[in-house]
Amino acid sequence: MPNRYVADTPLIRAYKTDGFTADDRKWGWSYESCDAYGKSKRLDYRTWKKAPVWRFMTIKQWIDLL
Repeated sequence: MPNRYVADTPLIRAYKTDGFTADDRKWGWSYESCDAYGKSKRLDYRTWKKAPVWRFMTIKQWIDLL
């Protein structure tokens, strides 16, 4: 849609990967992160996709997960 503004903040749109059930679903707020050794790593683009958080949980639940 033209002239449509979409907010792309991690507070409302996050990375999601599905499991076999809804309990297996995993969430990530950043595409890139560092492990315990300081090495940079990225989410797998084939399984992690951007998704609107509000369709799966309340914003309060998401903030608590952060």
